[in-house]
Amino acid sequence: LAAALGRDLPAALIEDGVAVLGAFLIVGAVS
Repeated sequence: LAAALGRDLPAALIEDGVAVLGAFLIVGAVS
């Protein structure tokens, strides 16, 4: 997504945040 937006830093940070939150949700759901 960041590459498609021309390396927009805020978008990259938001994408990373969403990925981290998603990982925590998956871990919480499995355990």
